[in-house]
Amino acid sequence: MNLKLKILFSYLFKFIFLFILLFTGLVAKADSTIPGVFSFSIGSVSASIAENPDKLVATDGNTSSVTSTPYTGAASSLPLDVMYEHFPNLKRSFFIRGVGPLLASTADRYFSGSIGINFYFGQVGTNASIRDFNFEMKLIPKLRYYAGPALGLGYIVYNTKSETKNDTLLEIGGQAGVLYSLNPRWGLRAELGAARATGVLISSTIIKILLGTTYNIGN
Repeated sequence: MNLKLKILFSYLFKFIFLFILLFTGLVAKADSTIPGVFSFSIGSVSASIAENPDKLVATDGNTSSVTSTPYTGAASSLPLDVMYEHFPNLKRSFFIRGVGPLLASTADRYFSGSIGINFYFGQVGTNASIRDFNFEMKLIPKLRYYAGPALGLGYIVYNTKSETKNDTLLEIGGQAGVLYSLNPRWGLRAELGAARATGVLISSTIIKILLGTTYNIGN
């Protein structure tokens, strides 16, 4: 890994660590009237792959005598996505999520961990309770839309015509989706995400299509 990427990944790890500390503090201080939300989704991940010819190594290990042609293609995976959202207010959430392969049916594998923000449009973003002495009112929005940016690290294993390779990726992108409440606890989520990813060996555009369920905590 070259020096610039080492420095970049070092700062990213520090940023994610500080975000997790802040995230943990926010959750610990969270108002119980605005519950957190867990999401569990499956779907499809597709990644375009374009190898950097400057980073290819010949089979004899000599970088000055590269004989292989840079690989250009795509990798796909059936992922399991787990996400937790914390709502500091009813229009915005901070999230942390992890993605991994659900089935090992192909040689392609994709893993990622990311943090980000979702901005909710129209109605409030999640369930909430308003209490005042002998009065209590619950807000349970039926249909919500959201979008926001995300930053993360990914790890991809892809199969060329001659061998299996892997790379670590820095991902910058975003997501947009819709939520539908079935009842105060459970709901449905559909999401489309896209990210531009850069690694030591490859550059990639990653597209995620996810469908799943949501679970409201403590409401």
